[in-house]
Order: sequence, then structure tokens, then C-alpha cells
Amino acid sequence: MGITEIKKHYKSMTLMAISDAIAEYLRTQPVIKAWIYGSFARGGLTEHDVASI
Repeated sequence: MGITEIKKHYKSMTLMAISDAIAEYLRTQPVIKAWIYGSFARGGLTEHDVASI
């Protein structure tokens, strides 16, 4: 799943599915380390939030 699909569908995805999709996407990028923080990391992501990376 690419970043565009993640952005389109994240509201209907589980937190684990979002995390997996982000990890899959980042494996295709020149990223050494990435952190998820904010409400997503705390498990409190709502439909109005975004996953902060």
C-alpha cells in the first residue's frame, strides 16, 4: 500500500493495519529510523487525527 492509499483509507483501518502500512511504505524509502508519536502512538487516534511520523 502506498502513501496515497494510506491517506485515503486510514480512517477505516485498525491501528495495527495503519502501523503495518506505514512500515511497509517506509521500507521503500531512504529512511534509517522513524518514530510514530502523538495520539496515534498513545492509541487514541480518532477520525479527526493524523498519524504523526
